[in-house]
Amino acid sequence: MRNVLKNRPNVDITRLERTRLLMDYWGGDWHVSRYHDLIPTIVLPDPEDRHVVAAAIASRVESIVTVNLGDFPAAVLDEYGIKAVHPDDFLTDLLALSPGPFLSAVCAHRSALKNPCKTPTEYLDGLSRVGLSRTAAALTPYIESI
Repeated sequence: MRNVLKNRPNVDITRLERTRLLMDYWGGDWHVSRYHDLIPTIVLPDPEDRHVVAAAIASRVESIVTVNLGDFPAAVLDEYGIKAVHPDDFLTDLLALSPGPFLSAVCAHRSALKNPCKTPTEYLDGLSRVGLSRTAAALTPYIESI
């Protein structure tokens, strides 16, 4: 939350807190603990990112999904069997692996947008605007299902 507010000072703290509470509620088993002791052992270009790798190690994940690929060098992550993956690559891989569930999730997400509602075309345009252009392109053949 600190970083969101630092990078986007115009974000309403009340809305951000609500988002955090919703993430806590719907996140299931996403919460990671017992990773703090690992933080000092990790060397990254930005020391402020060490907690991300430490949590990834502790939770035994295969990937860290981030737009900041340069902050998570393969030389460091390879040691732990972890890869940094851009969200666009992650999502297009998910679509290729499980198109049915992925399309259902996209449809549910678009339908949940109420302020304002988005047509399928507007939804895909929005994905492109936020850096998910490959995902939007991969979803275009399914536009009638979205």
